Amino acid sequence: FGSSNFGSSCIHRQCAGISVLGSIHGKMTGQTLEPEEAVSPSTRLQQKKLSPVDAAFQRLQSVTASGMLASYATCCMEAPVRLRMVSSDRLCARSMVVSWEEDIGSGRKTWCSSEDPLQNGWYEVEKLLPPGAHSVTVQFKVRGPRKMWDVRAVDRYNGYSWAPSKEGKLVPEVFHFRQSKENLTESVDAVFDLKGPVHYCFVHRAWNAGRFTELQEWERWDDEDSRPVPEAQPAVLRAADAACPPLQNLDGCSLATALSTATQRLRSATLELMAVHRETLRGLRGLDEACGDLWSSKTSGSCGEALVIASAPKDFNLPPVGAGCDLGLATPIQTNVIAGELGLDKWSL
Repeated sequence: FGSSNFGSSCIHRQCAGISVLGSIHGKMTGQTLEPEEAVSPSTRLQQKKLSPVDAAFQRLQSVTASGMLASYATCCMEAPVRLRMVSSDRLCARSMVVSWEEDIGSGRKTWCSSEDPLQNGWYEVEKLLPPGAHSVTVQFKVRGPRKMWDVRAVDRYNGYSWAPSKEGKLVPEVFHFRQSKENLTESVDAVFDLKGPVHYCFVHRAWNAGRFTELQEWERWDDEDSRPVPEAQPAVLRAADAACPPLQNLDGCSLATALSTATQRLRSATLELMAVHRETLRGLRGLDEACGDLWSSKTSGSCGEALVIASAPKDFNLPPVGAGCDLGLATPIQTNVIAGELGLDKWSL
């Protein structure tokens, strides 16, 4: 490998890797690696004996650990935000709308249960947000004849009467979580119970089961027997905690320790997620087989009844046709079509 072109290409690849590493570090910590011109002469003399990659890592370690470790601690020491909607009746179709922010400058995200292809239940729905979610707002809508209507605010301590604004207008009821720096780590496991028809749908009961502070003004759930309790943490988070507990003290923690801990937790969480995925596929296959057997039995019974009805008059008018219908009763009906459809479903899963 004595070619100068090969050596120059290696240097270019190393420099490209350094630039990518610097951009990733800047996104994670808000800091940037110092350019070569900004390094002091004494430091530059020390780095002459180092390769370009080693020098970049040395500069990386000099500006590290605070911002990156703080972000790591936020991700692994907080529980995810859990929001649940339940219904006391089914007088109208409802949906939950959640809006939140994650990273600074990343933009606000919005999720609506009626638009989710998986969690689109009209009466019960659950949404998990990342642990670092903040500025969270939750509101509800009802499905009208032509559009979605906002669920209006009520006073749950005054006979569930409407709670208009200062101008006397009915306003949507919006619940806020993690709005200030003081409660960015607020534990949220909120349940909202809706009730009423389309023109008078309201939040009947609301409770934050994950709360460790005093009761909030929007919370009310009189029946202690049915009052929500904190839900268990997701299986992937439990697996990560079992494999390697999160860092509790960031003082004096090195970058290598933080990355090693994060890697172990990520590996265990990934394995658990794969197990959950396999279990989900197993359940879907069982449901497909049950539905397939029911469909084939119902189809065979319906076709058999039709052949019996068709063969009765033909036995007198056209005996050959009636005999053919009778023989059809003794043979499987469209078994090849049914087997083909089940085979396609099996491969698609």
